[in-house]
Amino acid sequence: MPLDLAPDGFHFPKNQSESEPIEVKWEQVDEIVTWKDDLWAYDDIRLGFHLADTGLWISLSEEQPGFCRVVEEMERRFPAIPGDWFQRVMFPAFVPNYAVLFRRVGGGF
Repeated sequence: MPLDLAPDGFHFPKNQSESEPIEVKWEQVDEIVTWKDDLWAYDDIRLGFHLADTGLWISLSEEQPGFCRVVEEMERRFPAIPGDWFQRVMFPAFVPNYAVLFRRVGGGF
């Protein structure tokens, strides 16, 4: 199940056996992180979204269909995210390169 953009966020598939996806609204996001998983032959760049209202972390993989659309909208909605974040997490290879891209301070963006 691909990631689908919505007017105010995106839909995240729970897993193959559950039909209802999780709806993530941008206004719920209070932290965004990135890192890379070493999968032996290649790396998988990940994004983590923390949802303030539920305390839930949503993890997205660059391998998921719709990832690039979510990234484009994330960068538009959170302009303080560095433009080179993807390259920074990509290199060097096989190193996690964990970074906080966004953290809400106080009550607003």
